Amino acid sequence: MEYEKMVLLIRAVDDLLKLNEALINLNRMGYQENFPQLDNIYEVIKSVSIYKNCDDDDSIEEFYSIVEEVSKAAEERANILLDIIN
Repeated sequence: MEYEKMVLLIRAVDDLLKLNEALINLNRMGYQENFPQLDNIYEVIKSVSIYKNCDDDDSIEEFYSIVEEVSKAAEERANILLDIIN
């Protein structure tokens, strides 16, 4: 996957996390209860990242921690997920 497209997907996850927080504040339920297909964005990112063949719990946890680390820029997370050395 192209770096620029990965950055766009990670930015979409950032917005999804914001949406989830807003939904929880409004009705105590996140997007997963009503819109579970939105989680497919994680599957798309995983399938084109260095984690595409990882199925063990530790690797999956590591993958999610990278994708959801909003304190890091989307570009930095894309570099990590695509294994791009700066």
